[in-house]
Amino acid sequence: MYAIPFDTLAFTEELRASGVPDEQAKGHAKAFAKAMQPDG
Repeated sequence: MYAIPFDTLAFTEELRASGVPDEQAKGHAKAFAKAMQPDG
């Protein structure tokens, strides 16, 4: 299985722009990035 490149900063900024609080946006990005890893 291959890793898919994932820009956590862009993801977090998009969530923030949609009104998601900063800490919550960071948590979502971290969780999503981990889930996208081959061993995730």
